[in-house]
Amino acid sequence: LAPGNKLNDLAHRFYWNLQNYDEATKIYQYLTDKANLSSLEGNAKNEVIANLQVFYYRLGMMDLKRSNYYTARQYFIAGVAALKENIANDNVDQNWVDMRLLNNKIAQCYYEENNFINAVKYYKEAYYLTDIQGRMNKLAMLALSEYLDNQIDSATVHFQQIEKYYADGKINYTYGHVSPLYIDWPL
Repeated sequence: LAPGNKLNDLAHRFYWNLQNYDEATKIYQYLTDKANLSSLEGNAKNEVIANLQVFYYRLGMMDLKRSNYYTARQYFIAGVAALKENIANDNVDQNWVDMRLLNNKIAQCYYEENNFINAVKYYKEAYYLTDIQGRMNKLAMLALSEYLDNQIDSATVHFQQIEKYYADGKINYTYGHVSPLYIDWPL
């Protein structure tokens, strides 16, 4: 394995298995700094750069879990920039961090900060990038953010759309990323 991959694996174990966010943060920050400073060479550098959006996502998630919403949002925004750059340079591995996920997390940070107008913007972006099953999560949070931002007409339309899917039995909670919490709670 390349050096970047070993560090990524170690950081992931701290993050996921041990939930030791301090140690995971140190390693992910080191990897992002190394990628940004171009101090790695060859395949290790390419591997780190191709996964830069994952590192930023994980850094953002750790701050989100600590309720550091501003810092988390900055990491997610950096992840968007890294992903766009990697896509432009055809340097993205097939990984799970995509624009939909990053926009959703940016929206969540804005929502937690009671900045509903920006939450609406990013939930809309995440909504349009998501398949039909996953859209109901985004639409529910979009409608709730609109409601809290006094965009009552738009919120009403979106809540009614969710209720129609709900009544028609089109929402499948067994599908991988559909959470009853994000659909039922706003309703």
